[in-house]
Amino acid sequence: MTQLSDQILAPDVHNETSFPSASSTTARKGVLVNQTTIRRRKGELLSLASFLALALQCYPVSAQDFSGMIDSSFANMSSFAGTTAVNSAIAESARYAARRSGRAQSHTQPTTPAPKPSNLKFRSSAAVTAQTNHRILAALKQNSPKTDTRNFEHVLNNGELRGTFARLLQSAGFSSNDLADVLMGYLVISWEVVNDEDSRLHVAGYAIVRNRLRESLGADPRIARLTDGDKQQFAETLEVLAILAAATRDGLKQAGRTDQLTALQEGVRRAGQNLGVDFQQLAFTDTGFVPR
Repeated sequence: MTQLSDQILAPDVHNETSFPSASSTTARKGVLVNQTTIRRRKGELLSLASFLALALQCYPVSAQDFSGMIDSSFANMSSFAGTTAVNSAIAESARYAARRSGRAQSHTQPTTPAPKPSNLKFRSSAAVTAQTNHRILAALKQNSPKTDTRNFEHVLNNGELRGTFARLLQSAGFSSNDLADVLMGYLVISWEVVNDEDSRLHVAGYAIVRNRLRESLGADPRIARLTDGDKQQFAETLEVLAILAAATRDGLKQAGRTDQLTALQEGVRRAGQNLGVDFQQLAFTDTGFVPR
């Protein structure tokens, strides 16, 4: 999806984009990404990374912090069938890749009908965003009670974290108001953080993963019963955790803090395991996630 470090740390911009990669001009899924857009997004990410560096300068990055935050954030989401749906999507992605590897064919999307959009799309509410922010802050304070969270609270409430995530999705034709799109973005960014790899080498895999998630989530009757607020809360939690992990990763790499970077990667890995996914055991390809 994106290596935020490419956006923030690279002195010159050649082929770096938010998501996906591009030459001087890229058109994908009807979305045009040109060099002006690339420079603007690079500036946005640079500003966000700088602010996060200040907000998190006293924050003890550890495996417990991130896995604990996601545990606490999802504690009130027992009605969400995340693990079952994600596992099903990953398994189907691997089966799809295996089927394709056995025969030479062009990159075509599977013909399985998509579920009704109403199952996965949602309308955002400012009230739900406020509630979600409160729960994320509560999770952070619970796991790091001595941490001064005032700066982080500011960057959380001003919408920059979610805004960055939304722009990454939108630049490739995906939506931050669609549960499958958001979950795909979270999984890909988390995979990048854990493995320190760049998914943009296989941009065709984004839609494959999203389609598998769409089928799995859409087929689950528990998902159909979720309200817009339920879906928004889960999606916005994923958005914040993904961008927070990616920006923290970039800051730690720039500072050469390898021990804390390793701890962060382990925390993000454990967070994925809580959803039923072990990012270290997966490769990302043009056919989505496949076992290594």
